[in-house]
Parts: sequence; C-alpha cells; structure tokens
Amino acid sequence: ENILQEYFVEDSIFPEKGDRYVSSASQQDLFSFSIMPKLTENTLLSLGLATGVIQAGLGMDSEEPIPSPSEANGTYKFEIMNPHDSTKFAHDGQVEIDTVVFGKMNGEYTLFVIEGKEGKPSTTLAKHKLAYPVMALASEGKIPEYVNIVPAYVRAWEDETNNSIHFCVATFDMNCNPRNSPVDLSEVKLTSNPKHLYLQNIFS
Repeated sequence: ENILQEYFVEDSIFPEKGDRYVSSASQQDLFSFSIMPKLTENTLLSLGLATGVIQAGLGMDSEEPIPSPSEANGTYKFEIMNPHDSTKFAHDGQVEIDTVVFGKMNGEYTLFVIEGKEGKPSTTLAKHKLAYPVMALASEGKIPEYVNIVPAYVRAWEDETNNSIHFCVATFDMNCNPRNSPVDLSEVKLTSNPKHLYLQNIFS
C-alpha cells in the first residue's frame, strides 16, 4: 500500500463528476480539431490548450489559448535519490516530454510540464513519469530561477454518447529544486485538489 502511494499516483484522485467548461475559442480556432477522425492523446492535449480548459484545470491566471510545443524526446542526465542507500542513482537516457505550458499562476511565472494520458481514469501513473520530464528540462540549465516548475498530470477522453470531451488535471510539487538537486520520487506530492472539467458540443 505504502509503495503504491510513494511511487504511484492513483486515478481515483480525480473527481468522477466533471464541471462544464465554456471556452471562448472560436469555431475557426477549433476547425482543425473538428475534422480529425480520432482525437489522440497529443491532439487532446493541444485541444485542451486551444480551448483554455487545461489552463483552467492548472489554475493559471489566464485561460487564453496557448500554442504548445508537442512532445520532445531526448537524452538527458540527472540524479535521483536512492530510497535504500545514500548513493544517488544517475539517470542517463531517454525521457519523453508530452508538452509544456508557460504562463502565470498566482502572479508568478510558472512552467507546467505535462504528462498526458488518453482514456477515462482507471489506473495508476508512476511518479517518475511526472518527475523525469521536469528533471530533464531543468538539467539543460535554461530555465531561470524565478520560474516555478510544476509537474502536471492530464487525463483526457472523448465521450461520444453525449458529445463531450473530458479533462482531468492534477498538479504536483517536487519538493526539491530540480535544477540542482536530485528528486526523491516518494516526495512528489499533489499540490491542490485535482479538477475534472469537460467541453460540451464544441464542434457544433
């Protein structure tokens, strides 16, 4: 039980019932999404940022549409705390980064590093999926100290029965400065109540 809580995030953190989100995005903004035969994980993340629903879920100061870079895979080096020993693990290898979002939260510059999943909440997410992309980006030395770095978990799915698209969003705290200190995965904790928002009939 403890191992599960220390190293995994359970999808049961997300509220079952969603709140409707009304987007200010225009039909023109959303046209390219409306012609997609299937909304994949990447497309759902882009749609969430184009409509502002992800920004609302993250608690950003502005819900203006954001162009987001798509996934960036690369090879990175950083350190991880070893739970059994004082010797740290060195990660040196591939890390997949689904997307990043930059803006303000509570007036402070914040970089959200998003791990996206497609499908209804029904499983668990290993915490390294949240932490490693943050460590990878921070290890490059390009993120200024005044920018907060926040890992986020976004689970999105389409419900064709009622023409809705759902987004569950949770943000986490790393409990370390990823620029210069190793991450302890058991210390990656939720920072606020996860949100469940949905878009209704947005393409009609």
